[in-house]
Amino acid sequence: MEVLDFIFFVLLLGILFYSGGLLVRSLTVLGRYMQLSEYVVSFILVAFATSLPEFFVGINSALSGASLLSLGNIVGANMLNISLVLGLAIIFAKGLDTSKTIEKEDMVFGFVIMVAPVLMAFDGIISRIDGLVLLTGFIFYIIYLLKTEHKKSVFNEIRPSDAMRINPLKHFFLFLIGAALLLASSSFVVSYAVELASYWALPLFVVGILVSFGTTLPEVVFSFKSVSLEHGSMSLGNVFGSIVVNISLILGLAALINPIIIENLPRTIIGLSLTAMMAVIIQIYSFKNSRLKPWLGFALVFMALAFVVVEALIK
Repeated sequence: MEVLDFIFFVLLLGILFYSGGLLVRSLTVLGRYMQLSEYVVSFILVAFATSLPEFFVGINSALSGASLLSLGNIVGANMLNISLVLGLAIIFAKGLDTSKTIEKEDMVFGFVIMVAPVLMAFDGIISRIDGLVLLTGFIFYIIYLLKTEHKKSVFNEIRPSDAMRINPLKHFFLFLIGAALLLASSSFVVSYAVELASYWALPLFVVGILVSFGTTLPEVVFSFKSVSLEHGSMSLGNVFGSIVVNISLILGLAALINPIIIENLPRTIIGLSLTAMMAVIIQIYSFKNSRLKPWLGFALVFMALAFVVVEALIK
């Protein structure tokens, strides 16, 4: 890969970042306009919006016959979500109040979905049947969330005069623009990532983890935005929602399109298991203490850096 190709690759990642942020902003405004509950916005609407980069990378990877890139991207994105994104949000907010976000039933359903791919990966392949199971789990999870919607306000109640100033068509149009930019840029990112892996003799799984730095930026942007608006608990909901979307919807679709042959089973199992374990521990801690303290944020950021260093050193 020539220098200009690498620069173009970085530029495409920048477009991926920008378009992801555009989606977050437009869907957040639409969520406010429709006055959706905190649970729906943070776990479904915003989580799906911030996971669209992984979604498009996953679909393009599968269509290009490089599904392993999608798996690496999902493992990396989930690990960065639960460590770097959440850790930075906790530090920036000087502690997150989680008393209105965690429910016992949510913990159980989330745990089942996160553990499923770990069990599926033990035979060295995530097959089309596995993908179908993951997609089915995602659908049932969404139905469960909608049926048990928690009527808690995410944003301050919108007065009629404020609602009238919101133009839903404008923000829906911005959403379409962001989605189109994501689709185009992610397609090129996949192509360049495959070329990069070949040039540097890197496994596609590792390159997928590197790409995850770009695809998790929307989560970072939304976390800082929610904290600055004094709704820091939404960042926790977005993190867990993004993980569920990544591990069920995106991985399921990628496997359904093109089964994922796992080249490095221990690495994959460890990555998936570590994310699930950390998510469960944080959820239990949140449920019992109702607040994530700053020391935990620093610990999570340290784990993110350690994860990146280990992935960079392991061949």
